[in-house]
Amino acid sequence: MSLSNDGMVVAVSASSGKSAYVRIFKWKETETEWMQLRDAIFREEDMGPVSLSDDGMIVGISSQYSMNARVYKWKNAQSSWIQMGEDIDGKPGTLFGASISLSNDGTVAAIGRRAPDSGLVRIMKWETCPPTIKSKKNKSKSTKKKKKAKGASGKEGKTKKHSKSPE
Repeated sequence: MSLSNDGMVVAVSASSGKSAYVRIFKWKETETEWMQLRDAIFREEDMGPVSLSDDGMIVGISSQYSMNARVYKWKNAQSSWIQMGEDIDGKPGTLFGASISLSNDGTVAAIGRRAPDSGLVRIMKWETCPPTIKSKKNKSKSTKKKKKAKGASGKEGKTKKHSKSPE
């Protein structure tokens, strides 16, 4: 569950059987009730954590079993949730998607994985021109013994690759 900064929008995820969904509600003060913003966002796989931007109009959804995350933006003109970019996929067997957190404006997502003695966070930024999700992909690994930052190659758009190393 995630709540917008002003408490007027709430996102709730649930799984039942072989399907999962996120429902997003907005408080209507004039009617003193919660109104669902269009249909639920469905996935055929499991559903994990959710995170809302401050205004509640962008939602990040992750799944550690499907090892990916998706980000959606509310479009008033279509009265629907539109996926921003493609799925953000992790490597098989990594439990990527165990956590997600969006920045205040929803343009940056931190997606984590967990393991008994370590973890990993990928930072993704939404680029508006052209509209793509760009991986910052400076991985930050931590263990019980020590913490260290480590650079890795990342994906920018669909075809370009880049490397960054910590400073």
